[in-house]
Amino acid sequence: MQRRQELTEEVLKIVSDLRAESESGAVILVEGKYDEECLKRLGIKGTILRYNSIKALLSWAENNSTAKLIVLTDLDAEGASIARRIVANLSGRMKEVDVSYMRRLSIVRKVGISEIKDIINVIPESWLVY
Repeated sequence: MQRRQELTEEVLKIVSDLRAESESGAVILVEGKYDEECLKRLGIKGTILRYNSIKALLSWAENNSTAKLIVLTDLDAEGASIARRIVANLSGRMKEVDVSYMRRLSIVRKVGISEIKDIINVIPESWLVY
């Protein structure tokens, strides 16, 4: 019970930090529609991009090179692979490509969560936006 509460508190801190980053203009990149919906329910109001391909992302980056991009792909092998490709292709083309939130959120793997859309399962109902 204590560990679950500590996990929830840490996830809430991470979500709070993401909210602040988003409000400051950072763009958050996720893999899919449900990940995007999850972040919106967590109160993230800024720009959220869905990953389609490196080519599409490079095209987007050409017009948004001064933006900070927070990569928030799933916490599984495929998500890590996508994140590595993004970093390899966008580093130097963007103001900043940040994968620190993925590392921070990896704590939820302890309770069997590996997809961003499922992070909502450790968040108290009172935190959600409807």
